[in-house]
Amino acid sequence: MISILRMAKENEGDSLQYVYDLVHERAVNNEKRSRFIAKRVEESKFLEGVPAEWRSSLLYNFNKHIVNQTKTSAKQTVAWNELQELINDPEFISDLRKDEFLFFNMVHQPRLGADAWVKNLEGIHTRLNTALKRKLGAESPFVQAIVEDTAMLYANSEQSVDQEEFFRYFAEYSQRTPSERIERFNTLCSLLSPKFRLFSQGNLLLLQGIKWRLEQM
Repeated sequence: MISILRMAKENEGDSLQYVYDLVHERAVNNEKRSRFIAKRVEESKFLEGVPAEWRSSLLYNFNKHIVNQTKTSAKQTVAWNELQELINDPEFISDLRKDEFLFFNMVHQPRLGADAWVKNLEGIHTRLNTALKRKLGAESPFVQAIVEDTAMLYANSEQSVDQEEFFRYFAEYSQRTPSERIERFNTLCSLLSPKFRLFSQGNLLLLQGIKWRLEQM
């Protein structure tokens, strides 16, 4: 991109062609990211056993905020390079499978279809963003309603029968300390995308709400 801008400055010509080249360079960058993620997911067999219609659901927010990120600063480029190295680490893939155990458990007997599940997840994070803007505490009825709905989103058709029992199971699992690799992954994603940073802040509020609810139980 820098070389394209230098050429535009040094040479007279069709300025629209330089604009086209810049736009194309960004599009290629997104395609490269998409190909890298798709290849790594396939090679690692990370989604092995997950029904085809659910595969994009797990990576929905990552694709939305990271893979399709268009504006990239030098600092963000460095973060993306480190993120690639991390994703290539088999131990990170193992950590991620453990971290997403509730998702993998749910997709084999889902209460909702994949599209409906993603739509509900989007709604939950919209509500979490509202809670953050209002500076609501974890114990507030608004946040606690989100906590309840999130738990049921991860319950499969059998687990949803006894909601109280499943919530305890969900809450205790959610309180597990993430590995250093998972924490670094979230940090890098937050550097790459301000929207992902907001997504992470919402998740933190959600975890605080789960912890408060578990303490009451």
